Amino acid sequence: MSLDNEALTIFGDSISGNCLKVKWVAELVGRPYEWVEINVMNKETRTPEFLAMNPAGQVPVVRFANGRVLAQSNAIMLHLAENSELIPA
Repeated sequence: MSLDNEALTIFGDSISGNCLKVKWVAELVGRPYEWVEINVMNKETRTPEFLAMNPAGQVPVVRFANGRVLAQSNAIMLHLAENSELIPA
């Protein structure tokens, strides 16, 4: 079963350009998502729960419907953009 069209959760800080890039790519490819605001300045990336998702303690992080997690904005954007007009043949 493909998870390509299932909702995902984006954990990001809306003042971060890298987080916003992930959000915009999800929107451009029509991928439903839930945005979870993580305030980096308030050290919300240093909580045990967040560090369990991403030991590097950085945003953005995406959690897929199957529970898998992917970090790093470029990796996330590439994954979301696969098979779309954003990656030319």
